[in-house]
Amino acid sequence: MQKIITFEVPEIALSPEQVAMALNKACSARQGRYRISGLCQLEDTVLFLLLPLARGDAVEEYLFCTASDLTIPGFTGELLNRWSHGFNTLGALAVGNARVLLLACPKGGSE
Repeated sequence: MQKIITFEVPEIALSPEQVAMALNKACSARQGRYRISGLCQLEDTVLFLLLPLARGDAVEEYLFCTASDLTIPGFTGELLNRWSHGFNTLGALAVGNARVLLLACPKGGSE
């Protein structure tokens, strides 16, 4: 069964590490393990879509980072660079004039 978790944009902007910890905790709950399949931003609310992990699927960790270059070539290059270092971009959200990326990496791979 899909789960949807919501956070407000100001909360993500103020404490991205805390929100990431809450998402990681929700995905590794004893009742079942989940992975974030995407996100939707509606005004100042972000909905995170969680799907159950299938048997054998790797557990992921999630973190936020701010995109540094918002031109198409620069943003594309940043996404490719992060992917080459083991981070999969799941989505981006608008926080004021900035873009905050939700990244996934294999559990233990974000140190």
